[in-house]
Amino acid sequence: MTPELQTSEEARGRKRMSWLALAWGVAGVVHHLTFERLGFGSVAGAVYLGATLLLVARPDSIRRLAGFLLATVFVLGREYEQLSNHMVFEFWLAGAVLIAIATAGCRQGWRITVNPARVYEAAAPLLRVAFPLLYGFSFWAKLNTGFLDPQASCAAVFLVKAVNAYGLGSWPGVAEGLATGWPQRVAIGVTLGLELALPFCLWWRRTRSVGLVLALGFHVAMGLVPILGISSFSSLAFVCLLPWMPDRAFDRWSATVAPVPGFLARRDVRAAGWKVAGAAGVCAAIAVEYRFFHPGPHFVNTLWLVFSIVPVALAVSALGRERGAEIGVSEIAWPRPRWLLATLAPLVLLGVSPYVGLGTQGTFTMFSNLRLQGEAPNHLVAGPEWFFVLTELVRVLSSNHPEFEAYRDGSRWLTAPEFRRRAAGIKTDFYVIGIYRGERFLIGRKRGVADDHPLLRPLSRWEGLLLRHRDVPLAEPCPCLW
Repeated sequence: MTPELQTSEEARGRKRMSWLALAWGVAGVVHHLTFERLGFGSVAGAVYLGATLLLVARPDSIRRLAGFLLATVFVLGREYEQLSNHMVFEFWLAGAVLIAIATAGCRQGWRITVNPARVYEAAAPLLRVAFPLLYGFSFWAKLNTGFLDPQASCAAVFLVKAVNAYGLGSWPGVAEGLATGWPQRVAIGVTLGLELALPFCLWWRRTRSVGLVLALGFHVAMGLVPILGISSFSSLAFVCLLPWMPDRAFDRWSATVAPVPGFLARRDVRAAGWKVAGAAGVCAAIAVEYRFFHPGPHFVNTLWLVFSIVPVALAVSALGRERGAEIGVSEIAWPRPRWLLATLAPLVLLGVSPYVGLGTQGTFTMFSNLRLQGEAPNHLVAGPEWFFVLTELVRVLSSNHPEFEAYRDGSRWLTAPEFRRRAAGIKTDFYVIGIYRGERFLIGRKRGVADDHPLLRPLSRWEGLLLRHRDVPLAEPCPCLW
């Protein structure tokens, strides 16, 4: 590589790293608008918000990116046992990128400098590998009878909710079509087709631009589904998709939005005033969301449409003129150094966890209608015979505590680890009557002393992290659950 070309590639790497950081910061803002526990109500939430705003104001700063990722790992780590799928994904991805930043540091005496282009060479391949992993496991989870059922499938539920939320049911033929079920079947087929095709389209160079257009359109549409948290996932997906954009398409796209990084790089008083006003606007939007709209998703959906449609439309336009890209920073297939791939091992473990009995929460199975425990597992291939960790079920018959009272109707059962987790979190006296291992039991806490029973033994730290299960519904077909 000639010195001129090397300089050009380094400049492109710096620019890409800046945009990647900005996209991640914007995703952080969407997270704040979605999840109340990340708001102003806690010190951890305030720290995370501050790190997010600092990064958005200066995305070319690797130090601010590292601070934002540290805040992400800290805040999500505190809530890890309650995190949803994509937030678990982000927790481990943020940790992997932090390690990549550390490997790119160069010591000069007592000072450590970090070249953004070197950080990009280390971090971007991790995002490229992680995104197909996510969709591969998501597609596999949806290969079940519940997701293929047009009445119960989460794809059908999303479609109907979107039609009702945006008033499309009054359009000619829409209500009649939904009554026949064919739009739901199309939604199921499109979802499965995209989740299967996207990883292959992105990995194969000739179809990369097509794959990016499909992925961008899919996630813009998904972000508009009126279910809280979906736009949060789509914003994170954009972070993972940005490194896939071919170099020349990226150059065309970034040229159309060049004023944005140029403004953010300015350090004069006028620019600082606008940045402060923007930060105040973000804080006001978060306050308005939780004061008047939360947990309804419509306010977040509106902001998502306003802020996503223009850059995505410009990206699609740039990709539409793509006719193959020269070898460049977008073609770096493996991180440098390659051992950084090992930082993605937790994502692989999470992906296989449901099929070996370890857990179903935070394992890329959300909104998949999947049921693996119980007497009627619905996956077309996998089943309890694959488990190496025994996940016994508990049926609750009666209780005087709200944590268990909701299970009295028998429509949902708990796994033994989840029963133990919930029981350990109760500090007052309570009782539970239920069935476990085929036997009826009456256990609880009396006068502050818990009964000596296996279901009342707290989980160890490692058990709490690994054995996380959703409720096990007994209805057939399996309903759509988060």
